[in-house]
Amino acid sequence: MQDVIQNPRPNQFRGMRRLDWDGSAPTLTAHIAKDGREFLHPELDRRLTVRECLRIMSVPDDYIFPDHIPISHQYRAIGNGVEYNMGKALASSLLSQLNQVPTQICLF
Repeated sequence: MQDVIQNPRPNQFRGMRRLDWDGSAPTLTAHIAKDGREFLHPELDRRLTVRECLRIMSVPDDYIFPDHIPISHQYRAIGNGVEYNMGKALASSLLSQLNQVPTQICLF
């Protein structure tokens, strides 16, 4: 972080946000895989860990990425993902709707 502040480079994104313990987290994007500076730990001078990002996305703690998945791909998967509880609610709603649809085939 200090390097970015003291030695700015051309076309380098400098937006760093320290998360607030009591506030809402901003949307995690796939860009977090690149360098993670956009989202900083609330107290420590470091980016968020994969586990911390998964917790922000409400993913249960028993979920783990397989060992062969590179950490940059783990961050990208989180940033491209849908928040767990939202995805679960959408899937439940879609399943409910699909169960109500008659199984007729309609040809036009």
